[in-house]
Amino acid sequence: MEVTKCNASLTVWQKNGNTEIEKGKAEKVNIHTSRPVKRTGEKKMNKKIEEMKKSMMDAGIYSVEDIEEICRLEIEYAQECEEIANQCIEEGYPSHGSNYDLRCENARRYYDEQIAYIDEKYTQEE
Repeated sequence: MEVTKCNASLTVWQKNGNTEIEKGKAEKVNIHTSRPVKRTGEKKMNKKIEEMKKSMMDAGIYSVEDIEEICRLEIEYAQECEEIANQCIEEGYPSHGSNYDLRCENARRYYDEQIAYIDEKYTQEE
């Protein structure tokens, strides 16, 4: 499975070199990128979220409800970073400079924590 920038932090399950994922024969990998897609790229972001959702569904590790929650969190993160970019511009900073990066990193920590709570349910069962 080739990993491309999807502007999200997410734990997915994949079988080495194979897109066919079977429960119990999967390997846990982390994907993290640094910046969300701007709203002008909302269609692209939706496609990436759908790809992440499909990968998680194929893996059969997470419940449908947890997959929906993870996707919702990733969308919220992207929207929050878009708002941060707008705030930076209003404050006279570049929309994607170090100030933006710092603020989005703080937001990313929050969303990573929320996803970690979901992951805990599955790591405790192992």
